[in-house]
Amino acid sequence: MLTRADVSAALERDQQVDALQQAGLLRSVSADLVSRYARLEPGQREAIRDALAGRRFAPLLSEQIIDDRGEA
Repeated sequence: MLTRADVSAALERDQQVDALQQAGLLRSVSADLVSRYARLEPGQREAIRDALAGRRFAPLLSEQIIDDRGEA
């Protein structure tokens, strides 16, 4: 059973995701990509997750948001 804290955290996360999507900073994964990922072997999935976890973007999202606001 979910606690109030769990529900509150989930709602906050959903609001954050919605805000990022509305700002054009986040988009949903396409159905085609989900389908291709689902057909991979578990080892291949892990390799992809590891590769993505190692990626770094410049500037960082937080830096980009600050720049977009003109507060830098």
